[in-house]
Amino acid sequence: MMRRFWRGAVLGTFVVLGAGPAQAQLSPPSVVAHVPFSFRAGEATLPPGDYRLRFDQTEMPNVLQLRSKDGHGASFVLTLKGEVPKGMEDPRLIFEKEGDGYVLTSVIDPTTYRAVELVEPRAIEPERSTRTTG
Repeated sequence: MMRRFWRGAVLGTFVVLGAGPAQAQLSPPSVVAHVPFSFRAGEATLPPGDYRLRFDQTEMPNVLQLRSKDGHGASFVLTLKGEVPKGMEDPRLIFEKEGDGYVLTSVIDPTTYRAVELVEPRAIEPERSTRTTG
């Protein structure tokens, strides 16, 4: 797990440069980031652009909301709680290379002490009934 984190951390550092926490006084914590390439988040493939990633543990626990500022992309992704690495000061998005594209795997915001790992859609298998009828 840590090896995956550090492999993607370099890419994440370049993607989120200049991003910072963007929160209104009463709204849930969020991060604003510029992503210069298309990427997959959950089941959605999103275009390059500026995104707001919102953590709302009250209204939708364990769900990360991604919305492009221009309205051309959005996704809701299930998450697991992660850890903020010691010494990290700026928010980061962590991506992994998959084929010719990138997959968002983690979002870390040390300014609000939040870190999440995105759950892969294929990791969530529907329950299959083993009952037989007849």
